[in-house]
Amino acid sequence: MPRGLKMNRQVVQALLVVVALAIGGAAAGALVLTREKPERVASDVAAPLVETVRAERRDVPMTVEGYGTVQVQTRSRIVPEVSGRIASVHPELHSGGYIQAGQVLVEIDRKDYELALRQAQSELERAEAGKAAAQARITEAEARLKDAEDDLARTQSLYEERVANRREVTKAQIERDVASAQRQTARADQREAEAQIAAARVAIDRAEVNLERTQLTFPFDAVVLNEEVDAGQYVAAGQSVGEVYGTDSVEIPVPLEDSALQWFTSVPMVGRLERQDVPMKKLPEAKVRARFAGQEEEWTGRVVRLEGEVDERSRMVRVVVR
Repeated sequence: MPRGLKMNRQVVQALLVVVALAIGGAAAGALVLTREKPERVASDVAAPLVETVRAERRDVPMTVEGYGTVQVQTRSRIVPEVSGRIASVHPELHSGGYIQAGQVLVEIDRKDYELALRQAQSELERAEAGKAAAQARITEAEARLKDAEDDLARTQSLYEERVANRREVTKAQIERDVASAQRQTARADQREAEAQIAAARVAIDRAEVNLERTQLTFPFDAVVLNEEVDAGQYVAAGQSVGEVYGTDSVEIPVPLEDSALQWFTSVPMVGRLERQDVPMKKLPEAKVRARFAGQEEEWTGRVVRLEGEVDERSRMVRVVVR
C-alpha cells in the first residue's frame, strides 16, 4: 500500500475517535443538566437513644474459694503439778467428752496438802510470838540501859566530888554495858523472828498453791482426746494423764495459688513486717462451710496470716483461716 494512503487512513480514524468522545461528553452533560432532583421522604424509623454514665471508682468484694483441713489451735496435756492419790475424776473425762472451762477434770487427795498448810500457819504463829517476845525484851533492855546510864552518870559525878570511889564507877559502867548487850541481843532475836515470819508466809503461800493444784482445771472449753487415769490411782507431779483440745477457735490452712494472694493485702505475711499488728476486725472475713452428720454447717472466721513457705509439689501458699 502506498505510504501516503496509509497515513490518510490513520488521520481519519483519529478524527472519528475525537468526534465520538465529543458526542458522548455532550450527551452526558445534557443528562446531568436535565435530571430531576429526588423527592425527600420522611423516615418512620426512630434512631436509638444513647445514655452516658460517669464512671466512678469503688471497692468491690472479691471471693476466693479454697479447701482445707481443720486443725485445733489449743491442744494441752493433762499434767498434775503435785503428787498424790486421785480422789475423783470428771464424769466426762473420756475420749470425746466435753468439759466446760473451770470445771475440775481431776482432783488429788487434799489431806496431805491441808496438813502442810496448817503446819505453815503454825510456824507463822510461832514466829510472830517470838517477835513479840523479842520486842518485849528490847523494851525491857532499853529501860534497864537508861537506868544504867543514869546511874553511871550519877556515880561519875560523885566520883568527881570525891564522894564515890573508882570501884563504884567501874561497877556502874559494867551494868551499863550489860544492859546495852541485852538490848542488842533482843534486837537480833527480833530480826531472826522477822525472818522466820517471812519464811513462814512463803511456806503458807506455797502450801496454798499446792492445795489449789490438787484440782486440775483448764481456762477454756475442751474436748477430751484421751485419758489415762482412774480414781484411786497414784500420780506423780509432771505425769501426763490425758490430752484435750480447746473449742474456742480452730484454724484451717487453705492452699491458694500465688495470684490469689493479691487480695489479701492486710494479712500479715513475710515481707510485710509493718502489717504484723493488724486488728482482727480489719482482717478479711471468711465463710467456712462443712458437711457434718448429714447437714451443712457454716461458721464465720478471719484470714489471720499466710504461712511462710510454698508447697514444694503444688507451688501453692497456705492461707490460715481462724
